[in-house]
This record gives sequence, structure tokens and C-alpha cells, in this order.
Amino acid sequence: MLLRFFRQRTVQSDPEALAKKFYTWPLLVSGILGKFFQQTSNQEQQAKYTRDNTCMDKFICHIIVLHLAISDYAFNATGLMQQLKVAP
Repeated sequence: MLLRFFRQRTVQSDPEALAKKFYTWPLLVSGILGKFFQQTSNQEQQAKYTRDNTCMDKFICHIIVLHLAISDYAFNATGLMQQLKVAP
């Protein structure tokens, strides 16, 4: 689902219409738009969502972490926690 939005820099449709187009829930679409896009309004007061470079970096990080979680990636974080002085 995230990869469908990855290619789009601007979205000019409302979340309900996009949910029907992608065969998913409107709550999921509005969550993705709210987290990775900035909302603006055009002259007709239609919602327009745009993605800048900061949102793009955040978007890529979430895709990488999601892929690592799906593939059961694990590592021993004790050394890192000791260096950062974080209690287990």
C-alpha cells in the first residue's frame, strides 16, 4: 500500500475516493496522507496533498523498517544501548 503512494508527489483526490481506487479502508489512506504528505487547498477548496523531500526521507525510512519487521530481522542491541547509556 505504501509503495502505491511512493511514486506520487501530489494527490488531488480525497481519501474516500483513493480508498475505493486502491480497494482499501479510508482510515488507512487518510493515515498515510496525514503522515507522509502535507495538505494544501487549491482555488476550488479541493484538498491537495503534496510530498516534499523531508516527507520523502520519512517515507523511505518507514518502508525500510516495515520490510525489516516483515522479514523478522533481529539484532543484539546491548552494545548500542551501552554506548548510548540507555537502560535495558
